[in-house]
Amino acid sequence: MNPNSLRSILLPTLLATCWTTATWDRMPRQTTGSTDIRARLASLQAQAIEIRSIDPADDNFSDLMPLAVKIGSARIVQLGESTHGDGATFMAKTRLIKFLHQVMGFDVVAWESNIYECALADSALRNTRSDASEAASIGVYGVWSSAHELRSLFEYIRASKTGARPINLIGIDCQSTPQLADALFAYFERTLPGTADSNDRASLRDFLEAAFQGNYAPSPKQRKSIRAILKRLMVAASDEHPRRDKHEAQLIVRTLRNVLEFEQMFSAQAAIPQTANPPKEDIRDVAMGRNLAWLANKYYPDRKIIVWAANFHVNEDPGALEPVNWTRTSMSGYVTEGKQAAQLLGEQLYTIGFTAYSGSHARINRRSYQPIHIPVPAAGTFEDVCHQTGRRFLFVDLKNLPQGHWVREPQLIAHPIGYGPMAGEWSKAFDALFFIDEMTPATPLQRTFSAQ
Repeated sequence: MNPNSLRSILLPTLLATCWTTATWDRMPRQTTGSTDIRARLASLQAQAIEIRSIDPADDNFSDLMPLAVKIGSARIVQLGESTHGDGATFMAKTRLIKFLHQVMGFDVVAWESNIYECALADSALRNTRSDASEAASIGVYGVWSSAHELRSLFEYIRASKTGARPINLIGIDCQSTPQLADALFAYFERTLPGTADSNDRASLRDFLEAAFQGNYAPSPKQRKSIRAILKRLMVAASDEHPRRDKHEAQLIVRTLRNVLEFEQMFSAQAAIPQTANPPKEDIRDVAMGRNLAWLANKYYPDRKIIVWAANFHVNEDPGALEPVNWTRTSMSGYVTEGKQAAQLLGEQLYTIGFTAYSGSHARINRRSYQPIHIPVPAAGTFEDVCHQTGRRFLFVDLKNLPQGHWVREPQLIAHPIGYGPMAGEWSKAFDALFFIDEMTPATPLQRTFSAQ
């Protein structure tokens, strides 16, 4: 169900995608001598935590127990991914979610998917006879709900519904699909009949359909009309009414606010030339960061939340990083979801980025499936030194590294953002990096669900 048009992906994701599709014939070299490499290797081995397995079926969490100390009292853990086609990362994150749930008490998974549609998916997962991946596809974008590597995660979430600590699914994204219009009006027909008519429903669906297809180009009058409908529905949903569940009404109001931001996002995006640098504040990223803070402070104030999103989005300080040999896409001053969330949530947040040394990735969508080779990083880069340890999986806590450690160098080259080389102080962007020596591509399920 992930919108596949260029405009629905939007500029930030396009920037990350450019790195994944580029051919890096000359990877930038980290300037180090052989003595420096040996010193780096020794200091990394002293600080890194070796992870035994990324197999989701491995329930022996002894290798993950040191992560509980690193995460500490944080109640929101963000799990990134270099691209949306990283099959091995999907598996590692699934095992981490099981660990966070069973050992540390996390019981909300917030996806980089529409906030209300994920809530509908959560309801569908309560049906223990349903196909878990198909139920998840109601809200979770197809790059994940259609991945074979994540079937066990959705089955685990469904099974938790009958346990002592059920997991809730929710979204943080303001992006929407045409089906959202039907879901919203079904809510109003059920709780406040007569609030909206068929013309309102048709107008909202036409907007979402146009945005989904990437051809939303309204006149000022059309923009005014759709925004008036959304604001009127927000007021109606905000009013106290005995027939409505207050918790659900809060989510509806937030969703309608998100649709307003979604409309604003498309209107603003249409004015940005494709050759331009990204704007200083992306509407979608800021909305996702604010949604996460709202979930943590208002909707789930006593719960511990796991965020599933791209490294690009969860990055807490994009200004600390600069693309190498990619001069058009400086992120200086840019506001990501992670930066916005960090400003609002502070020490409650712990962000883990994922990266790999070699292998391939493949994004699952409705148009094509093509594994993309990951260029081998140059000598002296973060991934190269991790590879030289001979370990398949490593967890490197950046937040608590000693001052002067080479991983804290201000111009260290690493590749967590779409596998493109970037130089910067990575400890400002992520609290930890999870290293996978060989990435494997996400693989599609044999079934294709109609909700995607």
